[in-house]
Amino acid sequence: MGLRFIYGKAGTGKTTFCFNEIKNNIKNQEKIYIITPEQFSYSAERRLLEGLNEQASITAEVINFNRIASRVFTEVGGLNNILISKSSKAMLIYYILEKEKRNLKFLANSNDNIELMVKEITELKKHNITIQKLEEGIDQISNPQLKEKLEDIKIIYKTYENYMQNKFIDEEDILTKLYSKLPESKMFDNSIVYIDEFSGFTKQEYNIVTEILKKAKQVNITICTDGLEDNTEKENDIFYFNKIFKKLLTNCAQNVDKKQEKSIFLEKKHRFKNQELKHLEENIYSKKIVKYKSNNENIKIFLANNPYTELEYVAQEITKLTKESGYRYNDIAIITKDVEATNNIAKAIFSKYNIPLFIDKKSEITENLSVKYILSILEIFSSNWKTENVMNKTTYI
Repeated sequence: MGLRFIYGKAGTGKTTFCFNEIKNNIKNQEKIYIITPEQFSYSAERRLLEGLNEQASITAEVINFNRIASRVFTEVGGLNNILISKSSKAMLIYYILEKEKRNLKFLANSNDNIELMVKEITELKKHNITIQKLEEGIDQISNPQLKEKLEDIKIIYKTYENYMQNKFIDEEDILTKLYSKLPESKMFDNSIVYIDEFSGFTKQEYNIVTEILKKAKQVNITICTDGLEDNTEKENDIFYFNKIFKKLLTNCAQNVDKKQEKSIFLEKKHRFKNQELKHLEENIYSKKIVKYKSNNENIKIFLANNPYTELEYVAQEITKLTKESGYRYNDIAIITKDVEATNNIAKAIFSKYNIPLFIDKKSEITENLSVKYILSILEIFSSNWKTENVMNKTTYI
């Protein structure tokens, strides 16, 4: 047993296949882990509990990379430094920008640059780019402006790392620390692992998967693709990057002498409830488009002049569905490319049509009115009743 790929296009039942296989093999008493991205962990846990009995749910467990880190550090130790929060990270970068402003040519101390550097440092750490690797990359660049910008990033990154060393740990370093501690852990010894819902990994995650491959009896990875050959062109193949994902995982297995088992291809589609959607999925990115010959009854296209008109049409259609077709509001979902651009318009229009609306996006805790109210009261007392803080408080009453 070794590395096995379970692949197929969208709606072919890759996740269902994994859970059915877990259900059938649960009596073997082997520890089973289902690794998913954090945003899918709740739905996977719910599915696991619905499909298996209580004893089986102890044998099989849904987990994500951060939870793996927590489990391994509890088992073998290694997380001794204080974990720095996002706000503390931003404050530290603000301090560095102020301190190093004479040495920086492009990055001044502004809110935009603080946010920019938080993102830059996050990306550098995710892909294991050390100060030394960054310096080596800068030496190879001929464009003078790009070189100076990267020099600014290097100065901030190096100063940031010096402040963090032996005192604090960045949350982006957790997976790097996990990679170094996994060899000491027995968590994945002789286990069966399913990795589902991923379309790619960061360098940190590839390293962790490699360590899991060393320890686990079998690692199963689902990939959304029409094939596993990586000789296609990225401009013409929507699954190109998923095929590269498979290639990189194969390299990980080869690096630790783990054999690759026969892959499982799932071809039959289960997701689409009508032929129009099934036909659209098969042809929308195909080179040879096949015309749908039957009457189209389930796909409509509405050409709107602006986002307001577009959302008003959606609100009218939802009203028809609930009043004439017996649908409930929680049966209906709206998918948009840019939630931020349509957020306020949607709230106004849906309120006008008395349609309850839930917008699936992360919000800062400081945006909550109750939190703002409490913070405002604290500011009043800490500032000895300054006028602006008193007036700010009254806006939240």
